[in-house]
Amino acid sequence: MYFYLKSAQDAAWLLLVILTPLWLNLWGQQPFELPKVLLVRTLVWLLAGLAVAIALLNRRVGARAWRTHPLLGPALLLLLVLLVTTVTAVNPSLSLWGSYERSQGAVTLLTYLLLMLLAADFFRSVAQAKWLLQAVALTGVPLVLLGLAQAAGWNPFQLVSDARSPVFATLGRANFLGAYLAMLIPITAGLGLMAVPLRARRAWLVLLLAELVVIGLTLARGAWLATAVALLLFAVLWWGPNWRWRWRGLGWSGVGLLSLSGPLAVWWLGQQQAGSPAARLAIWQGAWQLIGERPFLGHGADALGLIFPRVYPPELVYYQGREFFVDRAHNVFLDWALLAGIPGLLAFALLLFLFFLAMQRTLRQPQPAAKRLLLCAIVAAVTSNLVNNLISFDVTPTATLTWLLLGLGTALTLPDVAPVALVAKRPFWQWALVGVLVLGWGTAVWQFNGRPLWADVLARQANRLAQVGDVSQAVAAAEKATAIWPVEPAHQQLLGQMLWQQANRNPAEAAVWLTQAEAALQTAVQLRPQDAFLWLNLAELETAVSQKFGFGSVSRANIAYQQALDLAPNHAVVYVAWGRARLAAGDVPEAATLLRRAVQLDASSGEAYIHLGAAELALGRLEVALADYEEAVRLLPESAAAYAGLATCYWQLDQPEAAKQAAAQALRFNPNNGQATAVLQAVQNLP
Repeated sequence: MYFYLKSAQDAAWLLLVILTPLWLNLWGQQPFELPKVLLVRTLVWLLAGLAVAIALLNRRVGARAWRTHPLLGPALLLLLVLLVTTVTAVNPSLSLWGSYERSQGAVTLLTYLLLMLLAADFFRSVAQAKWLLQAVALTGVPLVLLGLAQAAGWNPFQLVSDARSPVFATLGRANFLGAYLAMLIPITAGLGLMAVPLRARRAWLVLLLAELVVIGLTLARGAWLATAVALLLFAVLWWGPNWRWRWRGLGWSGVGLLSLSGPLAVWWLGQQQAGSPAARLAIWQGAWQLIGERPFLGHGADALGLIFPRVYPPELVYYQGREFFVDRAHNVFLDWALLAGIPGLLAFALLLFLFFLAMQRTLRQPQPAAKRLLLCAIVAAVTSNLVNNLISFDVTPTATLTWLLLGLGTALTLPDVAPVALVAKRPFWQWALVGVLVLGWGTAVWQFNGRPLWADVLARQANRLAQVGDVSQAVAAAEKATAIWPVEPAHQQLLGQMLWQQANRNPAEAAVWLTQAEAALQTAVQLRPQDAFLWLNLAELETAVSQKFGFGSVSRANIAYQQALDLAPNHAVVYVAWGRARLAAGDVPEAATLLRRAVQLDASSGEAYIHLGAAELALGRLEVALADYEEAVRLLPESAAAYAGLATCYWQLDQPEAAKQAAAQALRFNPNNGQATAVLQAVQNLP
């Protein structure tokens, strides 16, 4: 039995390090992060259960070395802080399970802590550590091959990314791939130096060069910086003791300057309003404001996407576009302060400090070459990720590898574990406890990992069915998703959208479907009452029902719009939506006020200028309306609505020739535009 349990442990460790960066769910709505998180949680919980089962069936001679574990204290402190800040979070359910996009809630964060402790207890020999790190490094082979294929234009999984580079392999974005490969660089280098046959050393060198090429192709500057730090730090740690003190000092100075160059570049370039650095600086400023609101308890894990709209800087839309969603501070220390307050930040910083201190003390002592190489590689890889996260953030593969390396490195600094003494005869209660553990693990995996994954598959199925016109089956799939994982508001929102489509296809039964759609969105809002965009979605549904079917509640829509504005006062999209609704309802002065505020916040919104021009035109302010429509045409040069409004302004300003040209342009883009057709007929009827 002991042999089988140990074999299962080895297999679980291999599956964890190999599958985490490669795992995808092509049948899910969230193909990248969600399945990776659920895989990691499943395997780590399995490893914990196996460790407990082995401890129950066997006993170790002598006490465990937990008292000398340098990270146990800060790990327990961080665990306590996470539990407290999850209970006191702005939305405890969100902070417990995490967002639909990231799934980095307290359950996942505590799983990372558990992974670190398990690794520190399991890997106590150089042979074990080398065995695992070889598996880690070999994941670079498929990642590199797929990255090169994507660079050549081949995308076998038909997955898309919104990053600058199409090279993202199975990690979702190019910068995530670059960050992960940057962590593999020192591990690959260390294994290459350890390899004895020349052929093996050359193979590791080829892999190292290929990883560098793919990191370059990602166009991720944070990954480039992390790679440079990793290589330089590895060189200083491994060869530095043989250098003269001046060269050693230059090496350490270079590591320090490179590590700080990312935040310094963001600070300097951000003040120059230059692209992504300016966006990061604006996010940092908003994050500081939010930290000041709850400095000791934080807002809870994975909650930034929920609360950031309250402090959203309007200029951010010009740096990253209006679709840019902020759910991370793009700085590891700001993120910890936001999720767990100053106590959580200090606990995390203490854990890192004690890790590097333990590694430094071990490296200062005489060590076998193989062990020293592994320690150097681990320190460089962890530092690489930390440097990258000074201007970025973790995803599941990088976070999993980091916490694994924290435990693995710590294990190599601890004394060897006493040999295992097998118990020849085991009492029945031990077998019963093992059976309970197996049953409990299976139940937990299904309840907390299987159900959200299955609900995600159903959500994807609902969207695909709706795309092909099978709305009734899409509604059924969305209903199953909400039933299987009811704590996720995204599934409730999806159900509301499917029911709205069903109402449009069956006007005779619209009342039934719309009542259910409203109930689904109300449920989503109840789950996340701090989410401005859920309120906006509810408001738009109420408005659409009122305008199309005549029995929606305008007052409820206005309440929902106001709630959305209170939660996202600087988001132009909320003002545009409400202004458009007030314009359709005939409240033109209020519509003009809302839409004018929208263009003040986002002067790049052509849609806002179109509706603002219509409001100003209805108020009789022709010159103002003309200027608004001209700006709309400039921003949306192929918009029939913008040209039609421009034609109407010219016509009413007694400029028939200009009106004729604008109307012709509108009809060129949309031959069925009624407003442009009316203007053109009026011009043609002139004597």
